[in-house]
Amino acid sequence: MKYNRRNKTTLNDEVIEVLDRISKCAKRYGFPAIINKLKQLDVDSEETNSVFDFVFTVVQERYGVSRKDLVGMKRGSVSEARKVCLILLDNHTSLSANSITTYFDNRSKTVLFQVKKEYEQIDKNPVTSEEKQFLLAFKELDIKVAEFKKSTTPNEKTKS
Repeated sequence: MKYNRRNKTTLNDEVIEVLDRISKCAKRYGFPAIINKLKQLDVDSEETNSVFDFVFTVVQERYGVSRKDLVGMKRGSVSEARKVCLILLDNHTSLSANSITTYFDNRSKTVLFQVKKEYEQIDKNPVTSEEKQFLLAFKELDIKVAEFKKSTTPNEKTKS
């Protein structure tokens, strides 16, 4: 049912239309796909949403990768960028591990925990030049995201 200005639809009509469309999508793609898309909507505030987008933007700029590659299954040079992105999202948003990893081609939340564990080990004792470069890049972006959050958070409360 399409919206018609002359015959204004009621709330019931709109709800029925939405449920009908969900039912058609479920038949076409399956309920797990629908549920995963709904999980992607788990952004609890405008602030989280803007930080989320900012993280992707700075990681894309730093590493020269597309958002599609970041969230996809592509391996190689994009994997470092993906790791940085995962950690930044975990550190700077209130999203759950499931919500974060759902954006990344529906990876398991254990991927995030493994990436964080790997980062903590590198942070304690960087051995190779690649690990040192990873830390420098991460810390640079971490500062940018923290500054962005600070600039977008109105009336930030001070902790006593």
